Amino acid sequence: MQKIKLSVINTWTSKELTAAEVNFLIYISHYQDNTGKSIGIYYKDTCMALDISVQTFYNIIKSLTDKDVIAVTRASQIDYDIRIIGNDFTNRNFKIGYINTNRFAFYSKEFLHLKASEKLLILELMKNTYANKGKFVIGMSKFYTQYMEKYKVTKRVLRGYLKSIKTFFQFVLHKGNYIIVPLKAKFEKIEKSEEDIYTEQVVKTGCRRQRIATDIPQALKDVCGLMKQYKEHTSDIVTVILDAISNSVNVINMYNRPHDPIIRELRPKLIHKILKKNL
Repeated sequence: MQKIKLSVINTWTSKELTAAEVNFLIYISHYQDNTGKSIGIYYKDTCMALDISVQTFYNIIKSLTDKDVIAVTRASQIDYDIRIIGNDFTNRNFKIGYINTNRFAFYSKEFLHLKASEKLLILELMKNTYANKGKFVIGMSKFYTQYMEKYKVTKRVLRGYLKSIKTFFQFVLHKGNYIIVPLKAKFEKIEKSEEDIYTEQVVKTGCRRQRIATDIPQALKDVCGLMKQYKEHTSDIVTVILDAISNSVNVINMYNRPHDPIIRELRPKLIHKILKKNL
């Protein structure tokens, strides 16, 4: 569920987040469940996606934890389960307002390289435009007063922000008002659905923890399909699918002799059999 509550985003402004920290939060939001938890956040994948060093990855986790922005659990020897604090949607109350991060803008290199306040301003303007039928109208004087105060910057700095984010929004000055419209191409949803992205993350996490390669696309797709198929049969499909992947390795190697190499393969039919037995 690629959603971040507006109330959560508002708290980020006061936390003095760095640009890298905002990127990290947007990145993990792509893999959330409805409690705000993203499972299997792996340092190698994160570093590659965000173009950061391994040390920066660990620095971000520590800093955001210290700032009470995330809660972190060491789920395995190689990855983390990370929850964005306050981003719980279990009550299905979407009327409170949220930003959907399943859009091209948030996967782009342009967004990645902006300053922290510029990124937060994009989130703010996205909220305001989508809440007002696709455009946000505000007096120019009011705009500068409001956002200079919010981001604790001068008018000159704020002008620089607007120049930087013009690749995401159109700004038209008309009769003393700013008419702000998001550029459609930047804010279109990406082709993969939120469910597909989340399901694939869970299955890849299970495979990574068992050192199973995911280089056979059809096998990965089939196991993702099983997760979708059986999600209505249990209240915790994530644990069930992770256990099934783990158990499949045990079954494959059940009759190994002491010195036989352990076979680690993703076998959808076997995982399906385990799921039917367990559920």
